[in-house]
Amino acid sequence: MRVMDTNILFQNLEKLSFTSTDFIHYNKFINMPHGIVLVCGPRGSGKAL
Repeated sequence: MRVMDTNILFQNLEKLSFTSTDFIHYNKFINMPHGIVLVCGPRGSGKAL
């Protein structure tokens, strides 16, 4: 992982432009005790979370 600016890595999830449905699904996924959230995309697309 390449960490460029630590100030933007830890943001409020509500400010990340999720739709209301996607926000509900994402919160459900990240609160599960097991599993993985895979974020993929082209280099430089802002996927470092």
